[in-house]
Amino acid sequence: MSFSRLPRPVPNAYFLNRASPASPLFRSTSHERPMVTLRIVRHDRDSVLAECASSVVPARGEVVQLDTIDASGEKSRPSTLWRVVSVTLHVPSLMSAAPVDGSRLSVQQV
Repeated sequence: MSFSRLPRPVPNAYFLNRASPASPLFRSTSHERPMVTLRIVRHDRDSVLAECASSVVPARGEVVQLDTIDASGEKSRPSTLWRVVSVTLHVPSLMSAAPVDGSRLSVQQV
């Protein structure tokens, strides 16, 4: 994802799985949402600002708040706000090999 710094509140992000439980697209047997690796990159400086597991993907134009936390979960620095410029989904092509663990091909990184 590409970001530009902008101080604004964070709007709602989009959920990865919008399919209803009755839909064949919804294959999870638990109530957990699927997780992907969300990586936030500042392209003008070629640096990774954050990387974590996420069940939501922010849309272009939204703002994300980055927090720096210590081992006890407390904020250790002031938060920074970043506007989403672009979102890249790393989608495996039809020519991709099946995962070794037998699971289905899926988006693993955003």
